[in-house]
Amino acid sequence: MSGLAYFGMVEDAEKINQIGTWLMVTAFPLIMLGAHALDKIKEVKEDKDNSINIQN
Repeated sequence: MSGLAYFGMVEDAEKINQIGTWLMVTAFPLIMLGAHALDKIKEVKEDKDNSINIQN
């Protein structure tokens, strides 16, 4: 979106730049939270697999 505004392909470039900035500001923490959650899921699955192997 910001690229289109930068090259003048959108009439209201200032508004598009602000929207793009806010999208990045909100998306970045969500991406970090998602990555952390996926790491925890992997860790739990590995621990579960290890405990099953120990019991057998």
